[in-house]
Amino acid sequence: MTGNQEHGSSSTLAQTALVGVATAADLAINFPTWIIAKRMGAGLTLPRLSEMYKGSGTVWSAYFPTVACEERFSHSLTSAAGAMVPSLGHQGKELAACAAAGAISGLVIAAPVENLVTRAHATEVSLGDALRTSLQRGGLFGTLCPYGQAMMVGREIPFSIGVFFLRDHIAQWCHKRLGRDSSFQYWSGELASSMACATIVNIPAHPPSVVLAWQQAREVCLSDALRQIYSKNGLSGFYKGFVSRSISIGGAMFVVPTVLAYDQAFKDIYSSPIFTKLAGSFTGELMSV
Repeated sequence: MTGNQEHGSSSTLAQTALVGVATAADLAINFPTWIIAKRMGAGLTLPRLSEMYKGSGTVWSAYFPTVACEERFSHSLTSAAGAMVPSLGHQGKELAACAAAGAISGLVIAAPVENLVTRAHATEVSLGDALRTSLQRGGLFGTLCPYGQAMMVGREIPFSIGVFFLRDHIAQWCHKRLGRDSSFQYWSGELASSMACATIVNIPAHPPSVVLAWQQAREVCLSDALRQIYSKNGLSGFYKGFVSRSISIGGAMFVVPTVLAYDQAFKDIYSSPIFTKLAGSFTGELMSV
């Protein structure tokens, strides 16, 4: 392996590790508000203290690789959008790429993982038991493509547009008005923009999120879920848990970029001679197996 290849590998590994830390920090702080919103949307009681982090590790196992691959994936989708619709401007291409990335990642990764977590909470069993039951009742296809696919797309498209496009524009607007001369002004702008963006994004995204949680918890079709939610709570039922989910999304928009801002420190660690030697030794051991 050449020096450039080693440096490239270390840099990629550093970025991947940093994404892992950022997403873990996000869930450590914001998972309780996320699961509260999920349970409220599903018509369940508030979680007990012992259930506040139930399924967080499983969610992280899907969340981490999704975010890690997002940048490279979105670049490819941006190019594809430009090729398919040449008349789109730069921002139009970015919007289309964010929407497509959200829909694809939601269907492929988030849907099966969230379904297992929601079923485990709804039936009060372990995640392992929820997985076994899902495989027994629906087989592999039913486990990978559970109820709520349409609502997953409806939730993830506005969420992805907010996280990967809208949030930066709102942050620039906030910084212009709050200033960024001091650390307090800068971080106030970052927090305000994250929470404002989360609230805006969640207005169209929350009803699909509620219907999705209801379908996952009860394994019912879309029409039955819509009828049951409306008959129980009226139109307000489609905004159950809105505040909790908005806080969760805003927390993610604040925590993840904040941790990722320390990418240079991680790169310095991974490019250090000690780490390079350790990585080289580990790679050699793997190649010899």
